[in-house]
Amino acid sequence: RRPHISADKPKKWNRPIAEGVLPAYDEALKIIIRDSEDLTKEAKELGKKIDALETEAEEAKDNTEKFHEILKELEALRERYHILSVQSQINMPSVRWTVANAQLDPWSPAHLHLAEQRWRGEGGLDILMERLHQMHVVPDLLPAIHPSLDLHVTVPYPLNKQFKRSMKSGGKSIVGVEPGSFLSPTQTARAPGLWAHAWHSDVRLYTMVMLDPDVPDEETRSFTTYVHWMKPNIPVSAVAEPRAFISPALLNSHTTYVPPHPQQGTPYHRYTILLLPQPPKAIYSRNVEAKFFKDLAKHNSGYETIGKHSQRRGFNLRKFVRQWGLSGSDDLTLKDIGGGGVHMFREVWDETVSGVFKTSVAKGGKIEEKYTLPKKVDRYEGLKGVRKYI
Repeated sequence: RRPHISADKPKKWNRPIAEGVLPAYDEALKIIIRDSEDLTKEAKELGKKIDALETEAEEAKDNTEKFHEILKELEALRERYHILSVQSQINMPSVRWTVANAQLDPWSPAHLHLAEQRWRGEGGLDILMERLHQMHVVPDLLPAIHPSLDLHVTVPYPLNKQFKRSMKSGGKSIVGVEPGSFLSPTQTARAPGLWAHAWHSDVRLYTMVMLDPDVPDEETRSFTTYVHWMKPNIPVSAVAEPRAFISPALLNSHTTYVPPHPQQGTPYHRYTILLLPQPPKAIYSRNVEAKFFKDLAKHNSGYETIGKHSQRRGFNLRKFVRQWGLSGSDDLTLKDIGGGGVHMFREVWDETVSGVFKTSVAKGGKIEEKYTLPKKVDRYEGLKGVRKYI
């Protein structure tokens, strides 16, 4: 049996065949290595130019015009340096094998590039977008969404499967949620785990919103939106520790989590979790990325402006995104949400919802809502007790 390989239990790449067995393979490997060495050498020379320009920029701080010219040149050089750093590594078999076997190094631009391409090209993003469009999350919530990070959601196994599963997995009872799948209300009675896999190494801030757009509205005879969870100013970076898991204590420090409680008599509810990109303190660039090695608290200060939502029902997501500039661009028409992450799952009412409602939702005398279809008029009701033949 193949031993388990991960970042905690790494294993080095080995040639699939010995040298000399297949001359064509040996020659191809030599070409790849030579190309990598040439690009690495070019990147090192470019790095020296960047260091020299950084010194020059420090000396020219008093001269605003010259300082901005140097910053512009630095941005172009850093972009070129980033491209060379990726190109010099992505064709190496050892690098591709390392990323494919869950040994990703978040400090390596080539590793992050390969991981992102894997997410975009091997079906993860395709399944997400397919479910969002098939179930009309787009355009019911937002007219268009183009995620830039991979958002994962984890919940406990259903109660009727937990013991059996825990016996097989050695006590583990957490499962990843595939976009669009059905969950039971007991699985989301506690806040789900959120894992944000980002591909940028600088720290960027996001606002998390979890909402249900399928709450019945009797006044309009339609549906309205209910906010279940909200937290602004979530710092996300590929090299943050831990680099993917978002702390529940952080997420529950703003608008606290209210468990999903689909109303009896309604169709399935589409619970959607969004990580919306906040406007940056400065324009995101290679220059900003190069100076991100600071305490996360500094990136998380001065932004607690989005107020808590005590009135959760009737939430207007498009107005909220437009008000706080969370679209990832300056386009106020919200034709496109560029960046961030999204995930969704579905739930329907069952007998456990009442218990979830009483323990987590019912406050101030709130009563669980129940809906039924209108009673059909029976045209023969008056004739049922009458004898047709005498």
